[in-house]
Amino acid sequence: MTANDLLTVGHLNDFKLEIKGMLDGLKPVLANSQDRYLTIQEIIDFTGHSDKTVRSWIKEGKKDRFGKVYKLEAEQFSPSNYRVLRSTLIAFGKIKGCIPAGPKKTINKSG
Repeated sequence: MTANDLLTVGHLNDFKLEIKGMLDGLKPVLANSQDRYLTIQEIIDFTGHSDKTVRSWIKEGKKDRFGKVYKLEAEQFSPSNYRVLRSTLIAFGKIKGCIPAGPKKTINKSG
């Protein structure tokens, strides 16, 4: 491929999958004593959020201000037993302008 060739969506998707594969391969290498799997209870203690909120992040995600949904990447060890890498949780918390992905609550102003 030369610099004059026009990339198609297919080419870009192929590159995306290749890069994702390389990053997935690096996860075990990057895990160290600081980067370990956290249980739901440890995530609750670390973030101060409820069990319901943490599980919602895993199953439904949260939306950024542009409407894109980001899910908290977790490994499922059994039906309700999830574990999340500490570094993944920290990166998830740094997503700017996010709101929960669930239904919007309306506030009634009385008075």
